[in-house]
Amino acid sequence: STIAEIPVEICVLPFELPRPKTLARPDEDYVNCSYSYINFDLISQWGSESHELMLKQYEAILRDQAIHGQDMHWLRSALYSSNSNEVYEALWTLDAMKRMGMRSDILVAPGATTMRLWGRPKDAKPYTHHDFYTNACDIVKAYDRTIGHHNVYVGFGDEPGPGWLRDNRPLFEGCQDAGLKFILAGWNAISDVNPHAMDWQNMGTFPEEEGAGRIAKKWNALGKKCAWYGMLHVGPENPVTNRRQYGLVPYFNGISANCNYAHHLGPYNDDSTTYRPMIFAYGTGDGVLDTIQWEGFREGIDDIRYATELCRLARQADKSGDFELGRLGRRALMYLASVKRDRDALDAVRGEMAEYILKLRAALGKDAPGPLFQKRNDKFVFGSLETPARDVQRKWEGWTTEGNE
Repeated sequence: STIAEIPVEICVLPFELPRPKTLARPDEDYVNCSYSYINFDLISQWGSESHELMLKQYEAILRDQAIHGQDMHWLRSALYSSNSNEVYEALWTLDAMKRMGMRSDILVAPGATTMRLWGRPKDAKPYTHHDFYTNACDIVKAYDRTIGHHNVYVGFGDEPGPGWLRDNRPLFEGCQDAGLKFILAGWNAISDVNPHAMDWQNMGTFPEEEGAGRIAKKWNALGKKCAWYGMLHVGPENPVTNRRQYGLVPYFNGISANCNYAHHLGPYNDDSTTYRPMIFAYGTGDGVLDTIQWEGFREGIDDIRYATELCRLARQADKSGDFELGRLGRRALMYLASVKRDRDALDAVRGEMAEYILKLRAALGKDAPGPLFQKRNDKFVFGSLETPARDVQRKWEGWTTEGNE
């Protein structure tokens, strides 16, 4: 029997939303990642009864992230490793990311990919820039040979002080000179002490704060990425807060990425652990159970996509040379600049953006720019999708990146 009815009205707009771009650098992708620790072991710990089921659950998690606007997954297994199982997991994950609609032309990878030189006796001679450079060159070759590029941000260190950043300059600079990049969480010390040796800072702050905007401005001037985390962590069951914090708030403050802590699997009972689980979506036997705060994240990313479309149309109109068309473009940009990112009703803001987009597209006509689709990395192919998972694992047993062509 029918318990209740909820009326729904759907309006389908006649344009494709582009992939999100940053406000400060319109040609730069606004990327969306998270401190995700989801991997083979974690999923298996939560009850996968077989390798095949675990792979199915992993694929469902990645697909769920992709359709919610998170286009990157933090790789937790090292591609460059003497452990064949770890290499297999890295390769399988990269292929699954690609198949589930995530991007593989840019990666966030574990620090283990650069740390082959660790483990020496304390009284041994310190490693030099040349040591790190030589090691990183081998790793860069392995990435190029295996996935066709080395556009890789390596996670190394966490919330460091100035002394740690100073002491590790040989490592950062040696690896960078070889072609790797670094992502690091922290506050002022990173942008003050080591901006030349860092490529992506995650600021431990509220994305709406004025100080976050000042730091983001520094990184934009250097052509590097800047995200925020921790204020608030993943988990608050308020979709409006999530939509605002992952959407127009960081976008308008000059931030160029989302990378909060953390996208976990966890218990359904939030009181079952001492520290409240920081999860966007709950794992199930064959997939993912979404939450309202996770839908808020998706809406926030879509808000950035609307703003991206408005900005590129308005700029096209502004440089058209036509007075009326240029004025319409400038009015659209003035509206966007007037938005109170911390308090304006987001549905109303989206409605205004959509209205300006429709007006600009009609006015530009055939001169309106085409859609911006997600880039693909077609150089990397793991294997036939029809091959059963256990056979793929057997095929790759003993395989490493060293010597593989």
